[in-house]
Amino acid sequence: MFFSSLFLVALWAWIFCASGAHAFSVPREGSAFIDRSRSPRGRTTRLKQHNRESRRHKLKETARRTGAVSLSYAGLLGARRPAEAQWQFRTPKDLLQFVQANAEKGSVDSVVNAIDEFSRRNWMMNVGAQKGDILDDVIRSLGTRVKRLLEVGTFCGYSICRISRVVPPDCRLVTVEKDKDTAAVAREVLSIAGLSNRVEVIQAAFRDVASEIPKKLGGPADVLFMDHWKNDYVKDVGVSEDVGLFKEGSLLAADNVLYPGAPGFIDWLDENEAAFKWQLLDVPFEYRPDIPDQMAFAVYRGRGIPAKCADESWGAVSMALDRGEQSIKQARVELEQRRESTPELQTLS
Repeated sequence: MFFSSLFLVALWAWIFCASGAHAFSVPREGSAFIDRSRSPRGRTTRLKQHNRESRRHKLKETARRTGAVSLSYAGLLGARRPAEAQWQFRTPKDLLQFVQANAEKGSVDSVVNAIDEFSRRNWMMNVGAQKGDILDDVIRSLGTRVKRLLEVGTFCGYSICRISRVVPPDCRLVTVEKDKDTAAVAREVLSIAGLSNRVEVIQAAFRDVASEIPKKLGGPADVLFMDHWKNDYVKDVGVSEDVGLFKEGSLLAADNVLYPGAPGFIDWLDENEAAFKWQLLDVPFEYRPDIPDQMAFAVYRGRGIPAKCADESWGAVSMALDRGEQSIKQARVELEQRRESTPELQTLS
């Protein structure tokens, strides 16, 4: 556990030095989200300077807590330690074997639950149950408008399994995974879930196939969810717009914009606020409630006069994010109550 702690802190330091403080964005104190699209342009420079100082502080504090506190939970929680208390890395093939042994064939719910169970014991970089519930609700809020959905960063297929449950039955689902072995695992997971004929997995680097995806989808994406290599977010959103993957009212969702961080992504949204109306949502890192993270949600308004459909989409998304904020607050209260009822954990807070 000691070496895992050192590894995590070192990883934080490397990301911070490589990407700069601007890779991390923190909303105003006391709020789970902030609507950046409402910020007057005259305040942009001052806001960015303030945000960068806040990001530095939050990065240092999170690295300290992650190394010195959360890993200490492992020795207090018994033999079956949840992943929120440790960094116990496993491979996608390990996860697949667990799903094969424990999930009911043809049941998406069973596959999702099995992946969550495995990942709570052995941390895996899925979007996770808490973030997944919020993402589900945001996508569901768009209703029948969601006809085409693209995911960039399939990993083991967890997110696209979740998403398949909340979109209309005729929604076209395409997911892109760069790694060959991981894409193979995702296809097996989707097969167990009974989704092989519904979800198309493309094994390739996104930019290599981006121009082909509108044709595969049958038009622009109504939803684009990014959860791949964080350094690529800025370039890949730009490429997506260039190849016609956005239309007025399209939803863009991105995970891990705070931890481990998506360099420059928040600044890019700031600079393109006329085209993207967006919010950040504070939500803990997947399967690790002690580590702060954020998701970004944006609705594409186009480069001209915003269309009415974009405002309608944003209204639905905004209400879903309000619900997400409340669920996060409730989860924090429950976590604090659990800590207060466990004397050993009080000394680690």
